[in-house]
Amino acid sequence: YTDESCRLRALELPSLEEADAPLWDQCAFSLSPTGRAVQPSWTVWSPGGKAYAADVGNTIEIDSGREFFPGSMPAWRPDGTLTYVHGGAVRAWPSRRVLLSPADLRTTWARYLGTLPRYVESVRVKQLGWLGSTRAVLMLGIRVRFAGEFDLTAVFERRRLVTVLVQSFSRLWTSPRGRFFALGRSDALELYDRDGGARPLPITLTEPRAIAWSPDEAWVAVSTRASIFLVRTRKTEPSVLRLPLEARDLAWRRVAPALGDTASLRRWLGRAGVSGKLYLSDADCRIRALELPTVRWTSTGGMRGPCRFELGSDEVIHREGMAVQPQGLLAAACHGDVTDVFAVDQQHLR
Repeated sequence: YTDESCRLRALELPSLEEADAPLWDQCAFSLSPTGRAVQPSWTVWSPGGKAYAADVGNTIEIDSGREFFPGSMPAWRPDGTLTYVHGGAVRAWPSRRVLLSPADLRTTWARYLGTLPRYVESVRVKQLGWLGSTRAVLMLGIRVRFAGEFDLTAVFERRRLVTVLVQSFSRLWTSPRGRFFALGRSDALELYDRDGGARPLPITLTEPRAIAWSPDEAWVAVSTRASIFLVRTRKTEPSVLRLPLEARDLAWRRVAPALGDTASLRRWLGRAGVSGKLYLSDADCRIRALELPTVRWTSTGGMRGPCRFELGSDEVIHREGMAVQPQGLLAAACHGDVTDVFAVDQQHLR
């Protein structure tokens, strides 16, 4: 979190002991999935943290200048696809394929509101988030002839409208696994499940500055003017904890499990000449790597992947049952009596 002086600080839970945090001197920030890197608040990270994108004013910048293209509101899908808004449409990069067109939004809203499409003058995407690889949540501004403009929040499954919330909010947050999203403004915060169903909070939280979900989504942290509140998300177990800390922005990341005393193990590995990286998937199917012989985690957060996996020579994770060519150029997977072969760029060969 950033404190009242905008210094980036960290606490370990549940001990509340001070922990190391990256150097940063701005009140708002965007923390990488591993917790090791930080960027300006308008930056969004890919699910594995290997890439990031930023909205720099009607232009999207990837990886600090590696690539630029016109658009706004970049958002990553859980499958690693970068999406953005351009020309009133939600698109995928780099194909520029339209995922939700202005016509989709206009016709859908007209149908929902019982208004003829010709009376919907415009639909503007204000914020965009993903609850799954096919489920999006959007904050929209819709202008209706003779009635003015309304702020609405909609959940779409591909191009099908799931639900709409006719309320005015200025902030949208989505949870890491897509089970929840939250809407906030200066005087209120509301929590919803991925279908748009309201999840009433056990406490009224006004003036929310920022929120952050725990990695397992069992808790949500909300910073207000003088406190950080930890609120359990399950209906059956309402609980609220208060930390007397002023936080201007928040992030919550998983830390690698403690390894205990590894001195004797390091000595044994060193004598045996063992080196390299040992990859493992934990109980939550997050894939991490241990550096040998130092026995140190190469990242704190890990990358969510298949519980059982194969590792290519290029260190790309594949699902179990996929064979990877030793040079890492090709991969093959069996489906019944059919074998599919892919190149490293995922192009299907046969």
